[in-house]
Amino acid sequence: SLNDYELLKLEIFNDLLPAALKVETQLKDFINTLEKCGNKVFMSGSGSALYIVSEKNVDISIVIC
Repeated sequence: SLNDYELLKLEIFNDLLPAALKVETQLKDFINTLEKCGNKVFMSGSGSALYIVSEKNVDISIVIC
């Protein structure tokens, strides 16, 4: 059984992310780096921001590793 956090990660998506990754190739490396820290990274609307949804309180200085 999935908890609310796991369900949320499955439901959040952005159809423009693949296009953004093609246009800005460094974006994929940046996202991969953040996800190595154990967080799922999402892109806002048209790509003006990336954000992390975490199951617990996270010190952002630790996330940016």
